[in-house]
Amino acid sequence: MKKFNITKNLIYDVIYWGCILVVIVWIILKLLGIIHSPVWQQMLPFAALVVPFIIKGMKDAESLALIKPMYEEIKEMRKDISTMDNRLVHVEKDVHYLRRDVDHLQKGFDKHLVAHHKV
Repeated sequence: MKKFNITKNLIYDVIYWGCILVVIVWIILKLLGIIHSPVWQQMLPFAALVVPFIIKGMKDAESLALIKPMYEEIKEMRKDISTMDNRLVHVEKDVHYLRRDVDHLQKGFDKHLVAHHKV
Protein backbone atom coordinates (compact mmCIF):
# COMPACT_ATOMS: atom_id res chain seq x y z
CA MET A 1 0.00 0.00 0.00
CA LYS A 2 1.12 3.50 -0.76
CA LYS A 3 1.26 5.84 2.21
CA PHE A 4 -0.59 9.13 1.70
CA ASN A 5 1.51 12.07 2.84
CA ILE A 6 -0.38 15.17 4.00
CA THR A 7 1.68 18.34 3.66
CA LYS A 8 0.95 22.02 4.21
CA ASN A 9 0.81 22.55 0.46
CA LEU A 10 -1.79 19.79 0.09
CA ILE A 11 -3.92 21.35 2.82
CA TYR A 12 -3.57 24.78 1.20
CA ASP A 13 -4.54 23.35 -2.18
CA VAL A 14 -7.60 21.57 -0.77
CA ILE A 15 -8.80 24.75 0.97
CA TYR A 16 -8.05 26.85 -2.12
CA TRP A 17 -9.89 24.64 -4.59
CA GLY A 18 -12.65 23.88 -2.09
CA CYS A 19 -13.46 27.59 -1.78
CA ILE A 20 -13.38 28.05 -5.53
CA LEU A 21 -15.68 25.03 -5.98
CA VAL A 22 -18.17 26.34 -3.39
CA VAL A 23 -18.41 29.67 -5.20
CA ILE A 24 -18.82 28.00 -8.61
CA VAL A 25 -21.55 25.69 -7.31
CA TRP A 26 -23.28 28.62 -5.61
CA ILE A 27 -23.20 30.68 -8.82
CA ILE A 28 -24.65 27.78 -10.84
CA LEU A 29 -27.42 27.15 -8.29
CA LYS A 30 -28.18 30.88 -8.11
CA LEU A 31 -28.40 31.15 -11.92
CA LEU A 32 -30.72 28.11 -12.04
CA GLY A 33 -33.01 29.78 -9.48
CA ILE A 34 -32.55 27.06 -6.87
CA ILE A 35 -31.10 29.44 -4.30
CA HIS A 36 -33.32 32.27 -3.05
CA SER A 37 -31.58 34.20 -0.32
CA PRO A 38 -31.39 37.71 1.12
CA VAL A 39 -28.70 40.08 -0.15
CA TRP A 40 -26.43 39.69 2.88
CA GLN A 41 -26.35 35.92 2.36
CA GLN A 42 -25.65 36.43 -1.32
CA MET A 43 -22.43 38.20 -0.41
CA LEU A 44 -21.04 35.29 1.66
CA PRO A 45 -19.74 33.29 -1.34
CA PHE A 46 -17.88 36.37 -2.54
CA ALA A 47 -16.27 36.61 0.88
CA ALA A 48 -15.23 33.00 0.38
CA LEU A 49 -13.22 34.16 -2.62
CA VAL A 50 -10.93 36.04 -0.25
CA VAL A 51 -9.79 32.78 1.38
CA PRO A 52 -8.08 31.39 -1.77
CA PHE A 53 -6.11 34.61 -2.16
CA ILE A 54 -5.00 34.42 1.47
CA ILE A 55 -3.98 30.78 0.97
CA LYS A 56 -2.08 31.72 -2.19
CA GLY A 57 -0.28 34.46 -0.29
CA MET A 58 0.69 32.03 2.46
CA LYS A 59 2.07 29.56 -0.07
CA ASP A 60 4.00 32.30 -1.85
CA ALA A 61 5.45 33.52 1.44
CA GLU A 62 6.67 30.01 2.25
CA SER A 63 8.14 29.68 -1.24
CA LEU A 64 9.93 32.99 -0.87
CA ALA A 65 11.27 31.89 2.50
CA LEU A 66 12.80 28.86 0.75
CA ILE A 67 14.14 30.89 -2.17
CA LYS A 68 15.91 33.58 -0.10
CA PRO A 69 18.60 31.24 1.37
CA MET A 70 19.21 29.79 -2.08
CA TYR A 71 19.62 33.30 -3.48
CA GLU A 72 22.15 34.11 -0.76
CA GLU A 73 24.07 30.92 -1.54
CA ILE A 74 24.10 31.80 -5.25
CA LYS A 75 25.48 35.26 -4.43
CA GLU A 76 28.22 33.63 -2.34
CA MET A 77 29.00 31.19 -5.16
CA ARG A 78 29.33 34.11 -7.60
CA LYS A 79 31.89 35.71 -5.30
CA ASP A 80 33.79 32.42 -5.06
CA ILE A 81 33.72 31.98 -8.83
CA SER A 82 34.99 35.54 -9.32
CA THR A 83 37.83 34.87 -6.88
CA MET A 84 38.70 31.62 -8.66
CA ASP A 85 38.60 33.42 -12.00
CA ASN A 86 41.09 36.01 -10.74
CA ARG A 87 43.35 33.25 -9.42
CA LEU A 88 43.11 31.38 -12.70
CA VAL A 89 44.27 34.48 -14.59
CA HIS A 90 47.38 34.54 -12.40
CA VAL A 91 47.97 30.83 -12.93
CA GLU A 92 47.66 31.27 -16.71
CA LYS A 93 50.23 34.09 -16.60
CA ASP A 94 52.57 31.94 -14.50
CA VAL A 95 52.21 29.04 -16.94
CA HIS A 96 52.98 31.40 -19.83
CA TYR A 97 56.17 32.61 -18.11
CA LEU A 98 57.19 29.04 -17.22
CA ARG A 99 56.76 27.95 -20.85
CA ARG A 100 58.83 30.90 -22.00
CA ASP A 101 61.54 30.08 -19.45
CA VAL A 102 61.53 26.38 -20.37
CA ASP A 103 61.81 27.27 -24.08
CA HIS A 104 64.69 29.64 -23.26
CA LEU A 105 66.44 26.93 -21.21
CA GLN A 106 65.87 24.37 -23.97
CA LYS A 107 67.42 26.66 -26.58
CA GLY A 108 70.36 27.43 -24.27
CA PHE A 109 70.87 23.74 -23.57
CA ASP A 110 70.70 22.90 -27.29
CA LYS A 111 73.33 25.60 -28.03
CA HIS A 112 75.51 24.23 -25.24
CA LEU A 113 75.29 20.68 -26.62
CA VAL A 114 76.08 21.79 -30.13
CA ALA A 115 79.02 23.95 -29.00
CA HIS A 116 80.68 21.34 -26.76
CA HIS A 117 79.87 18.12 -28.54
CA LYS A 118 80.80 18.69 -32.17
CA VAL A 119 81.21 15.45 -34.00
